[in-house]
Amino acid sequence: FHVAGKATVGGDVRARDVKISGSAKIGGSILDAEDVVLTGAVTVGGWVKTQDFTSRGKFEIGGGIEAEEVDIRLAGSSKVPVIKAQEIEVRRHEPHGELTVDTIEGQEIYLDSTRAGLVRGPSVRVGPFCSVHTVEAEDLEVHETSTVKERRTPAS
Repeated sequence: FHVAGKATVGGDVRARDVKISGSAKIGGSILDAEDVVLTGAVTVGGWVKTQDFTSRGKFEIGGGIEAEEVDIRLAGSSKVPVIKAQEIEVRRHEPHGELTVDTIEGQEIYLDSTRAGLVRGPSVRVGPFCSVHTVEAEDLEVHETSTVKERRTPAS
């Protein structure tokens, strides 16, 4: 499923490769994908379930992102309630890039320019310009420009 320009899809998208360049609105979810690459401005009403999720722009996802690897380069404001993945990397690509997320769960997590409620995983790096309410991690590093309100070690 490839979009270059503008597209609107009322329901779900089921495809191995989903590449969106430009502007797209998907009413349902993106399911059963191996690769999802978003460039531009994308709105998804439901979930994005894929092996690899890559974003170079801004997005609003209503359900959440479930993937093995998540690589986000922020350009503008992006919103998603939940990100669950093995490896998660969020970096600011443009000066005003910011991600707002309720919950992030992963094995290896690096965040930049992110506002989050809960971040949970064994290894968490909170990079510059982040505001996180609670981090639950065994190994945690926090950049001097970021704030973490509460730090917890996982219950064993």
